[in-house]
Amino acid sequence: QTGDFAGVDARLRDAERWLEETAGDPDRSASGTSIVEESEGRRLPASIAIHRAGYCLVTGDVAGTLHHARRALDFVVADDHLAHGSATALLGLASWTLGDLSAARDLYGESIIRLQRAGHFSDAMGCALALADIQVAQGDLNEARHTFEGALRATRQPGAPALRGTVDMHIGMSELNIEHNDLDGALEC
Repeated sequence: QTGDFAGVDARLRDAERWLEETAGDPDRSASGTSIVEESEGRRLPASIAIHRAGYCLVTGDVAGTLHHARRALDFVVADDHLAHGSATALLGLASWTLGDLSAARDLYGESIIRLQRAGHFSDAMGCALALADIQVAQGDLNEARHTFEGALRATRQPGAPALRGTVDMHIGMSELNIEHNDLDGALEC
């Protein structure tokens, strides 16, 4: 979260080694470390793979990102919408980086749904911004508008402060209005 990646790879290797060492049975850990909450233990393989995929992405290893995000999806517990949404978002980012806008578009759409189900609305909004950027790049301005509007509707909660990304949504809609030469509409966003 701070942008300091020193030591991340080593910590991920430690977690991966511990997971291999226990082979799914945390009571067999030679290090004496065990998982107290069983439901969290089932989520651990996906979580490690997601973090590995994210680390690969920030270090420029797009192939590694794809590999680990796909592995994460293999490990995801059925009701773990956050892990599923995170893995598909990482696949979307990697696909976008490789220029596969169609795949990125589909993956971001899936990620938004999963992140909203998990209650991670700010993250869903960030994915919606990326999805709208892709839709604009593909010339689908009306779909981009629907993406912005849908994300704002899904995240708006009466009496709650605006979520991170709300301003970006309004800027995006304003830019779409400018593209349609609707300057009054741009000012209203």
